[in-house]
Amino acid sequence: MSPTRPRKAGTHRSGAPKDFRRRLVFGGLSLILLAGILIGFASTAMVVRQLLTDLDRELIATANRVAASLEQDSGLFPGPRSRLERPGFTVGTVIAVVGPDEAQGAVIDSEGVLRAIEPLALRQLVGQEFSPVEPSTYFLGGAVRETRLIAVDSTGDTDLVVGLQMTNIRHTIAQLQGAIFVITAIVIGIAALLGIWALRVGLRPLDRMRQTALAVAGQPLDHGHVDLSQRVPSDLARPDREIGQLGVAINQMLDHVDNALKAREHSEKALRQFVSDASHELRTPLASIRGYSEITLRHGKDLPETVSGSLERIESESIRMTGLVEDLLLLARLDEGASFPKETVDLTLVAGDVVSDAIARAPGHHWEVESPDQPVLVFANKNQLFQVLTNLVQNARVHTPEGTTVKVSVGVDDDHASVAVVDDGPGISPDMVGQLFERFRRGDYGRSRKTGSTGLGLAIVKTITDACGGSVDVSSTPGETQFLVRIPLARGDSEASQDN
Repeated sequence: MSPTRPRKAGTHRSGAPKDFRRRLVFGGLSLILLAGILIGFASTAMVVRQLLTDLDRELIATANRVAASLEQDSGLFPGPRSRLERPGFTVGTVIAVVGPDEAQGAVIDSEGVLRAIEPLALRQLVGQEFSPVEPSTYFLGGAVRETRLIAVDSTGDTDLVVGLQMTNIRHTIAQLQGAIFVITAIVIGIAALLGIWALRVGLRPLDRMRQTALAVAGQPLDHGHVDLSQRVPSDLARPDREIGQLGVAINQMLDHVDNALKAREHSEKALRQFVSDASHELRTPLASIRGYSEITLRHGKDLPETVSGSLERIESESIRMTGLVEDLLLLARLDEGASFPKETVDLTLVAGDVVSDAIARAPGHHWEVESPDQPVLVFANKNQLFQVLTNLVQNARVHTPEGTTVKVSVGVDDDHASVAVVDDGPGISPDMVGQLFERFRRGDYGRSRKTGSTGLGLAIVKTITDACGGSVDVSSTPGETQFLVRIPLARGDSEASQDN
């Protein structure tokens, strides 16, 4: 059974950001639309006012002609050839006699014939007062519809009114509003195309700056040598332009970051050299201290008990310090990129040897090993691979109580070999999970001298697996903690391992 591979957080890759461009385009189009609406309302109101003024002038002139006709005729409607049918009266001219109880009227139709209007259509005029100076608008029924009326003559309670229909005005306004709508739509369409093109051209320098920033952000800036040579092109980084000032600021920031990274790299290099030199220099005196203490204990049978105890402590501490020095020396060599001899290693055999040693060292724990029947071959340094698994098993042994079950599982996951070290101990604090692979990082439980923990074990695990092109991950909950190491399979053995 292969250990479960932890899920990796998905990454989202997107193209150039569109939100800012959409906002600019939509904002500009909204302003154009608002301007079109306001212009439409204003122009419509002005045109209506002007047309209504012209209609009222024509209505007053018509009223004067009607009054002149009445002076020549004996009645309001002398017959089918009334003077309203003469030239000078436009089609749609309305004349009506409005009394206190009823109203009668006629209209010049499209053929120029004076036709009577249904009394029901004139019902709302009954009882109304009409001015001979200020026309009023009335909505008549039938085919007359909206009409401007003005008084021509009054006899007792009876008024003679004349009117002109507003059909032409409404038709003109409808055409005007339609034209405004079409023109506004065309302007919005053209503005949208021009705006998109202008923004694409105008924001092109920002896109190039973004590419520079992404190229810098894609580099591992936290360790090792960093070639921070990317800069905003000089044709964009111009202090005489607004966007160019941003390019200048980015280049200045990159210069400062580059200088800081070079200083950090120089400091790290000096520190690694110091650790390497100090480790080399400390190995000889520590070996001498350990050797002399062993010789003294072997031949000092008559030594007092306190002296023997002190020598034993000297020997144990020298052993612990030797291990610390060896760990520091290994990390220094790995940081320097030192090459170690590699060979094809069967991961199942290494895991078996590590678990056998753990059983001998910690019989109070329950140890289990699970591996496939066929070899799982990786190309790595055998000693370093052994140290990786030993450190993981040692970590599980030190930080869990006796009686804990520790299981080491070897398997094949895609084109990688995987080793999972799982225990059912109390788990790791969530605050510590993200810091476990840092050097000299230990939890409160690891600070006891009895454990001998230096805080370098898991750091060595990560450094070695990274050097092998692999990875190490940890997940922990109360009752289950898993460390998962993945290392690429040896070339030519990946398919064989999977087929078997």
